[in-house]
Amino acid sequence: MLTTIIVDWAEVDHQTFLWISAVAIYLMWIKIFSFLRIFKWTNAIYRIVVEILRDMIPFLVLFFIIISAFNNSFYVLAHNDPSKQFQDQTFLAGIVYGYGEVLGAGSVDKFDQVQQYTPLLWTIWLMNTVVSSIIILNLLVSIMGDTFDRVQ
Repeated sequence: MLTTIIVDWAEVDHQTFLWISAVAIYLMWIKIFSFLRIFKWTNAIYRIVVEILRDMIPFLVLFFIIISAFNNSFYVLAHNDPSKQFQDQTFLAGIVYGYGEVLGAGSVDKFDQVQQYTPLLWTIWLMNTVVSSIIILNLLVSIMGDTFDRVQ
């Protein structure tokens, strides 16, 4: 409500209003989540979630570095590809692709069309799959288990 009044008073355009409203709604739900602390049966879950988020900060730094490393390799190969299969990709699109790859949503359809780099692309993709999807996500589960044991 307050957001709507401020945005209306400031006379912002509709697109900016939608952005501000979306962020305000998200923050409102986060605040509602924090109110779960007052109930005995949800207090422990709230504490566990907050502690896991705190313990994940070093993990997220490592995770971003690993995704960036693999995607920088893909990016270099993509921009030197003579078949022009990947020419429209940006570094940020590579990061999004790498994140999707970790979650299992990556696509390797165009790899065989790049004749010059096909073995190298498959090797990098396989290393990315093993390191990011298997090792790093298991590390995340381990961090979450350690945090759960510590909070309990």
